[in-house]
Amino acid sequence: MKPDTSTDSRYIIQEALCTAVRHLAELDNSIPYGNYPVVPEVVTWIVENENPELARVLTTAQLWDRFSGLLVEYGQLRKFAEQFVTDEDYYDPYGWNPPPMRVEFHHLKHAIDLHDAPVSQLFVELFHTASEQIVEALGNVDAVYWDGTIPPSPLRQPAPTPVFDHYETEWTSRLSGYRPSSGRDNLAVALSWFIDQTSFLDDGRHDNFWETVDVTTVLDWFRRDLPSIATSLTTENRMDALRTAAQRYVDAQRQIEPDWRHLGWYLRALLVRYADMQTALKIIGTVTSAFATSDSPSPPVVDVYTMFCRRLGDAAPGEDAPSCETALSSEVIELIRRDEESDRTCYLVNRSSLPETLRSHTGEQFCLAVRMPEERLPFSDKLKKDRGLDYFFSTYDKKVYREHLTLRHGFWTDRDVLHPLLRHFRFELPITYIFDKIVLLVVYRYNCFADVPAALTRLPRKYVPTVELSEGEWTYGAADHTERLPDGRQLKPLMLGCIRDLSDAEVSTS
Repeated sequence: MKPDTSTDSRYIIQEALCTAVRHLAELDNSIPYGNYPVVPEVVTWIVENENPELARVLTTAQLWDRFSGLLVEYGQLRKFAEQFVTDEDYYDPYGWNPPPMRVEFHHLKHAIDLHDAPVSQLFVELFHTASEQIVEALGNVDAVYWDGTIPPSPLRQPAPTPVFDHYETEWTSRLSGYRPSSGRDNLAVALSWFIDQTSFLDDGRHDNFWETVDVTTVLDWFRRDLPSIATSLTTENRMDALRTAAQRYVDAQRQIEPDWRHLGWYLRALLVRYADMQTALKIIGTVTSAFATSDSPSPPVVDVYTMFCRRLGDAAPGEDAPSCETALSSEVIELIRRDEESDRTCYLVNRSSLPETLRSHTGEQFCLAVRMPEERLPFSDKLKKDRGLDYFFSTYDKKVYREHLTLRHGFWTDRDVLHPLLRHFRFELPITYIFDKIVLLVVYRYNCFADVPAALTRLPRKYVPTVELSEGEWTYGAADHTERLPDGRQLKPLMLGCIRDLSDAEVSTS
């Protein structure tokens, strides 16, 4: 590319515009509804980092100002074309999701040919010349991959070493600023504890986490974890003040959450790659201002940045959960092994009643326990896959319907069996799988506020998956919940329809 002639300059600026359209298409795709605002400062920052060779040519040809001007025009054209977007552009035969209502290529093409389109003749010419590239870029927005393949990553450059660790910096700052009760007012200590507990749960897996937070539940934890401070606040008649301050904090986080969503996953990924703290604050402030309206002003930028930081934890699904196994036993383990009802019972046990080598592997006070058949032992690795709670129906002979809520296809529970037990857990869901001679503890990720509502409300009830069961070979969707034994037989999940609370059982290990 030789940026010293008008022809080359036109080619360069056309390539830059097409590149910007591709990035803006990814930004559109990263939010659930509508179009991402075209903010020239943000788009040029993305191009500088994701397309460094193009950025170098733009600098050499002194075309950044012209490029920014074209971005302004593209934003104006998108706003102008919004009047042509209707529900009829989207067909959802099941009505599962509201239409995204995005400006697509045919809206732009219709708008740009009108006499009052807010763009220059140069923009019109570039748009028509590059129409095939623009169609390709916009065609990927909201694309559905029916063959089950994973769409290619839109982050085009190899992942560099991040210039700044936002997550580590945020939590280091938070923990270094925390001080126990010595020298601090009890109300301040209690509120700090409340903020830390709820912030730890806000790990980025749930876009609407703060809508699910229940202040009363967290204050019950507070009374259990810090009883002396809770007693002091009760004596001082300041528990209501704590509740008010805690609710105010939750309400503030609920107002910040939409701005975090407005950033979109694409820009958040780029901020992780390329931005230090000051750059991230600047870009986040620019984007939230672009989304702001008179009815919905932006919260302080630093608050959105803080939520961005703490939601950068490792939230990828499908990973192995932490686990530990032992040949040691305990009184409770042996009691479960002897129980004639163990093949249909889910147990609640105290962590202290586990074999000693397992106790340090979870911070929860309680565990669930399941007695597993020995033929399941060769498939124990499957029990370690952490894919979250699953909610579905089963039907037998097209007559008997049951609701299931479970973590693994090694066992199913009736929804009404597992659901009440989940209130005993906060940050993790430890399950003890008890074999004849081995005890396996698997610690699944869990969010006491968000995970259960997410599992139960992921789809309208009439669209919840249903698997059809039979006495013989399970087929279709039901077959996915089985394993194949060496002799060819299917190993089906246990059906746990009973609860037994052993959390107060005596502790003895051997």
